This record gives sequence, structure tokens and C-alpha cells, in this order.
Amino acid sequence: WETEFKPLTVQTGKQGTFTVRVKNNGGEAARDVRLRVEVPDEVAVVQKTPEARVENNVIQFAAESIPAYGEKLYTLTIEGRKAGQAWFK
Repeated sequence: WETEFKPLTVQTGKQGTFTVRVKNNGGEAARDVRLRVEVPDEVAVVQKTPEARVENNVIQFAAESIPAYGEKLYTLTIEGRKAGQAWFK
């Protein structure tokens, strides 16, 4: 998997995106792929693509299959809530 932030720095009150690209480099479909993201307190999630379940600061995307040699993008639109370094897990 790969992650990408746009922009790299999000100021308080401004928006940005955090994208996770999950790749299947194998010759068969990857089944029951799950992505869970812990969102730091410094940001708020404004939108999730695809839609996902939220509990506290944890985003849980539904299980999916990724075809052979395919990929899936998961994107969070975030807004800065307070100053500090935000570490996504």
C-alpha cells in the first residue's frame, strides 16, 4: 500500500486529502481486503470515499475484493482542527 497527502501540510480550518492506494500485485483476486485508519485528534474527517463506518477516531472501510493486478483507492477529506503533528495509523 501507498499513502499520499495533498497538501503535505494542512492548516487549522483548511482542507486536504489523505489517500491510501492498495495494490494487488498477485495473479488472483485478493478477497476480504479491509482498511482501518486511526485519525489523529488534530484533524476532522469531512468526507470518506468509499463510504465507511466511523467509531471514535477510527475509520473502518468495508471488506472488498481487489482483482488480480488491480488496485483500490481510499480517500479521506480532512480539515485541520488544531495545530500539531498529525500521525495517521
